[in-house]
Amino acid sequence: ELIFIGGAMAAFPIFYAVIENDLRRVLAYSLINQVGFMVVGIGIGTALSINGAVAHAFNDLLFKGLLFMTMGAVMYRTGKINATDLGGLYKSMPWTCGFCIVGAASISAFPLFSGFVTKSLILSAASHEGYYVVWAILLFASAGVFHHSGIKIPYFAFFAHDSGLRPKEAPTHMLLAMGLTAFLCIAVGVYPAPLYALLP
Repeated sequence: ELIFIGGAMAAFPIFYAVIENDLRRVLAYSLINQVGFMVVGIGIGTALSINGAVAHAFNDLLFKGLLFMTMGAVMYRTGKINATDLGGLYKSMPWTCGFCIVGAASISAFPLFSGFVTKSLILSAASHEGYYVVWAILLFASAGVFHHSGIKIPYFAFFAHDSGLRPKEAPTHMLLAMGLTAFLCIAVGVYPAPLYALLP
């Protein structure tokens, strides 16, 4: 059944993402996790869950795209992407760091960020329809995402130990793209009404 397949998709990649060193792969595992939320929403099949799944697909494009862009900027400037090779980049790439934190907060479903709106819809639908085990799995998956995408990626890339790398800030066109996406992540979280207007 789709509900339990989605639950497995949401939870299983967490274990791999936690031990992964390549930050792009961490995001790739996180992508599977987010699709799991959508599959659960489709599987439940109520108006609330379907709307949550559709809205979450839109949101995932925003915050996952933002995180991939920030890691792309880091790799472009440093030539490195492994967590153990990075650190201390907030000193020389502060804008990229800030945009990464916005993406991390969004995917972690912090209040007033985009992920909070849509994950809440799916979790509420699961609880309302009596899928309490799936609800608990999704809650665990949300905590896992907070760990590996919300904390691990910005911490190891921009903080952690100082790698000694002092690259230039990302190019202007990259910063503009990241800035626009970060703005949308916050705007949808603060005022989700336009997003709801797009739903069937």
